[in-house]
Amino acid sequence: MRWRIPLVALLALFVAASCDQQPAEPDTEQVTEAPAFALMNGPENPGKSGVERLYWEDCWWCGTVDGDGVYLAAHYQGDDMWFCGGSSYFHPWETQVVRNHNGEHYNNQAYDVPLFIYSWSDLQSACSISQEACCEFRAEGWMYRGTHDMVALDNWQANRWYQQMNAHGIVYDHDGNEYQYRERQKLTSEHGWTHEEIVIK
Repeated sequence: MRWRIPLVALLALFVAASCDQQPAEPDTEQVTEAPAFALMNGPENPGKSGVERLYWEDCWWCGTVDGDGVYLAAHYQGDDMWFCGGSSYFHPWETQVVRNHNGEHYNNQAYDVPLFIYSWSDLQSACSISQEACCEFRAEGWMYRGTHDMVALDNWQANRWYQQMNAHGIVYDHDGNEYQYRERQKLTSEHGWTHEEIVIK
């Protein structure tokens, strides 16, 4: 579930009053530079701006597969998850939500997310044996591991919607060799999966 914490929109009001109640000369106009955009800046209560911020820990894009079914990317600490007796949970997301007459638009960011990449067929085989075999494979059977940054969009308009995730980072094999990782996933209500790409090179 997503916890909704209202966000954004800064207003500054300047009032000048003279001590002796006499008319005063107008002050020189002051211009305040707006703060640089960041998902998590701004006040807690945006009023009726239609914009809010969320900070939540959930499994939205928890596991993704490439279009050829070669890789499964686990976007969490694959060798120490709570469902295998470990202590780790899903990585927190920073989310900005905009609601207007066109629907709801979610902009999500997550940084330094643990990444474990497995052979999709081998993971399925291990997990078909038992929970213990599945957890053992998650801890030891990975092909690559590292960290990555993720940006996800989730747009809902009437009966049409799409979800998209882009990610990149650095991963290592069991011998410590370094690889560039990038991923793109996109799902639409009209066309289904239009992108399922995981690249390691």
